[in-house]
Order: sequence, then structure tokens, then C-alpha cells
Amino acid sequence: MSWFHRTVTAGHVGAMVNLVVLLVETDRAEAGVWFRTAAEAGHVSAMFNFGILLKQQGRLDEAEDLYRQAAEAGHHSAMLNLSFLLAERGRSKELQAWSVIQMWVHQWSR
Repeated sequence: MSWFHRTVTAGHVGAMVNLVVLLVETDRAEAGVWFRTAAEAGHVSAMFNFGILLKQQGRLDEAEDLYRQAAEAGHHSAMLNLSFLLAERGRSKELQAWSVIQMWVHQWSR
């Protein structure tokens, strides 16, 4: 795994995400560090997946922010997870707005 670390520390965002895949089951703390770094570098899938990790940890505000960023970048699963989180948090007006957006995205992606 040392070549992953070398590539990651050199700033390769895709390598960060691949490293996280290897770490998420064994070292969630380190996985979180690299998810955050990749998300802050603009990697949309990292935003989504880091949001999942944060939600599992009960860090709902942070998870919502990441889901929203990924959703606004067009990540369909992030749109869905954001909708679920908004529903869980009782934010029905925002949920309705995201539901409309999801409907349009679904139509456009055909």
C-alpha cells in the first residue's frame, strides 16, 4: 500500500479515493482524512461517500453539506441521500424542492 501513500501525498485525488476504499473497513479515521481531502479538492464521489461516513457517525450537518455539494454537481445518489436526510430531519419544503430537481434530472438524463 506504500505506493498508494506516495501517490496520495503527491496530491493525486483519484488515488486518495482508491486508498479510502482500502481503508474504510480497517481504519475509518484515516479514511475520513483522505475522504475530506479528496472532497475538498472537488472530487464529487468523495463528497458523496464522505457524506455517508459522516452520517453513519451522526454528523448530520456535515453530511448534509457534502450531499448538497455533490448533488449540486449532478451526483444522482447524493440527490437521493440528501432527500432522505431532509425527510429524516423534517425539512419538507427543502425536500419538495429537491424532489422536483430530481424529477427534472431524471428526465434530462434519458
